Amino acid sequence: MAKVKITLVPDPTFSAKVEIPVPGGDAGDVVFKFKARSRDEFDAFVAGLEGRKDIEVIMDIVNGWDMPDAFTEENVAALCKKYLSAPKAIIDKYFAELTGVRLGN
Repeated sequence: MAKVKITLVPDPTFSAKVEIPVPGGDAGDVVFKFKARSRDEFDAFVAGLEGRKDIEVIMDIVNGWDMPDAFTEENVAALCKKYLSAPKAIIDKYFAELTGVRLGN
């Protein structure tokens, strides 16, 4: 695996694969394009989470995905309604990627 070069001006977005649990089957993988945040931006984001709905949070942290359906608030809502574990999986992955915490099996 190639080493990643660190820069003082990181990309404004990053992509990460999220495993969405599928009831009665294996997890499905979706690559999301997440919004990067600095430490101060991340702290402010976390401080403002209380009372927010999952869809609001997802729209605040994601700006695209690799699904054939367009990335819209309506489609994010549909994903969250049809796959009940999707919001937690997406939000947990975002936190893990930004904080460097890798979740094990």
